[in-house]
Amino acid sequence: ADSSGLHQVSRHYTSLCDPRLNPWQALSAVMAWSGAEAIPSATFPLETVA
Repeated sequence: ADSSGLHQVSRHYTSLCDPRLNPWQALSAVMAWSGAEAIPSATFPLETVA
C-alpha cells in the first residue's frame, strides 16, 4: 500500500465519532439525536489502563 490515494479518504470515509469532543459534548450530541434531555450532572467513569 502507498499513500497515493490518501487525499480521497475524506470523500469516502466519515465517522460519527468526533475525537475532538469531550465526554460532556459527546453525551450532549447523543442526547440531542435521541430527543432526550441532557443531564448537566452526568458523571463519566474513568477507566485506567495498567
